[in-house]
Amino acid sequence: MENRTVRTVVKSSHLYSIGYDASTLTLDVQFLDKHGKPNPNSIYRYLPVPLRVYQMLMNSDSKGSYLAKNIIPDRTIKVTKIVDLQM
Repeated sequence: MENRTVRTVVKSSHLYSIGYDASTLTLDVQFLDKHGKPNPNSIYRYLPVPLRVYQMLMNSDSKGSYLAKNIIPDRTIKVTKIVDLQM
């Protein structure tokens, strides 16, 4: 069965929404397009993302920077482009 995280809209200049499922350590991120609008074609799933890392992301002043510096470069975390499961 496919994991469906519920994404929450966040205040960010690069990210639109973030969802997390602690049972599967799955992080879903939807990015904004160049006009600052939600991009339904730019949603990525990262896993495994420990709960501690998700909490630090959500508490960071710059969520885009935290993602870029701490999650994307982590070679133990797999990233997959996904379709918008909430549409």
